[in-house]
Amino acid sequence: MKRITILFYLLLASVGFSQAVVVEDFEGVSIVRFGNGDGTALIKSDPEVGGTRGNVLEIITAASQVPWQQAEITLQENFIDLTTTKTITIDVYSETAFSMLAKVAESTDPNVGDSATDALHTGEGWETLTFDFSNPKDQLAVANGVYGQIFLFNNWDVAATDPRSNTPGYWGCTEPANGNPCTSKLSYVDNITAVAAEAPPGPALPETPAPMPLNYTSSLAVQSNITDTGSFTNFWDLTDYFGSLPTFIDLDATSVVNNAIQLNLSIGWGGTIIINEILQTTDVSAYDTVHLDYFIPSGIEPGENGHQFYLDLISRQGQGETAVNTEAFYGVGVGAGT
Repeated sequence: MKRITILFYLLLASVGFSQAVVVEDFEGVSIVRFGNGDGTALIKSDPEVGGTRGNVLEIITAASQVPWQQAEITLQENFIDLTTTKTITIDVYSETAFSMLAKVAESTDPNVGDSATDALHTGEGWETLTFDFSNPKDQLAVANGVYGQIFLFNNWDVAATDPRSNTPGYWGCTEPANGNPCTSKLSYVDNITAVAAEAPPGPALPETPAPMPLNYTSSLAVQSNITDTGSFTNFWDLTDYFGSLPTFIDLDATSVVNNAIQLNLSIGWGGTIIINEILQTTDVSAYDTVHLDYFIPSGIEPGENGHQFYLDLISRQGQGETAVNTEAFYGVGVGAGT
């Protein structure tokens, strides 16, 4: 009897461990941003009259812009485990029917790619949508990993046929220049629920901030919120990130704020400024140097070429389809080259 009892409790523990839990409800500190356009992704109160959900994520896509505008949610304590169970559920609020595409990204295994799938909302207020990643869309693979990010898109169309693969699901609008421009769409999300995996520990952080940069007489700071110990004349603040999303960390244990950007350089990172759908350029001809301090924990094993990365400076001439980009690569680190 004892053996049966012990086995019974082990089975209970195993079943309980694989149950889905809420990995994000927007009640604590949430890392969200809006990508690819002038829309917004903001934490707001429950939009339902007399609603009791507390904080939710409001997603507004902008009209007459690219269809693949997304709210990007970076998970913190719990990641999404889709290795066995391929579904997640999300509470979504809308007063009009629409399709939502959910995409999981930033797998803990660099060999596992992103996956995406869709669900239809009937427009009746709060509904719990189920996203089945064993039925992938947008030419991505079946989910089979642990993911640290989820992107949500308002402009997807469940009923449309993807012309690339002749399968159901495609973008419901196009870029302005191609006709059928996107309209502004509003949705709210809450209670992202999935089988959870504990977020992997982050790399060790430096114990002290980077040294104060030189007091240049004329300088252009790429990010204003990481130049708090320097003296700069102007800032070039990005409105659109691509690649790995940055995390801003205060390295100063005192009341002084001294931020640094934490990045996954294996994915890459970059940014642009887009105003009224126009990619902005900045004249940097007055500057002749690029300065940055970077930190790699001593426990991180170097790659075959050592600890290194590339800095890519892009010069853009013109706008739209006639624009011409010229790129200059600079290697940073032992053996990186130029």
